[in-house]
Amino acid sequence: MTKSLSDRIAFYADKNKSPPKQYLPAFIALKPDIEQALKDGWTIRQIWNILHQEEKIKCSYQWFRTLVNRHIGEDRKQHSPSDHVKSARVDNKTRVSAIIRIPHYKAETFGKDLCEILQSKFTFDEALKDSALPVMVRQRLTIIRR
Repeated sequence: MTKSLSDRIAFYADKNKSPPKQYLPAFIALKPDIEQALKDGWTIRQIWNILHQEEKIKCSYQWFRTLVNRHIGEDRKQHSPSDHVKSARVDNKTRVSAIIRIPHYKAETFGKDLCEILQSKFTFDEALKDSALPVMVRQRLTIIRR
């Protein structure tokens, strides 16, 4: 007689127990080294790769990233790159006329259109009034302009 799906799931769950807390002691033991590696500029992926190869961490990359965010993440947020941007604004206030943030758009469309108008030294107004540009190009430029 075939077992029900619930019975099979329960059997599999008991057989393959892997509670996330089993990885925490190893992570806590390596926390100072991980923090130092992050301060030195290494990515979470690079740190996980070497620790996983050395078999010091056995969890998946996703779980390792979760542990980093939970146990080191708050410390990293306190020293975020935005702090440097804020100090740069204050230090260079007399030399900087504006800080612009360009959102990420598809390079094949938005990027190409923006690159073309910049290379032709058009302003947005000039490009939008140019009837030689296709409608979709002008629409994407309007979106970028906002």
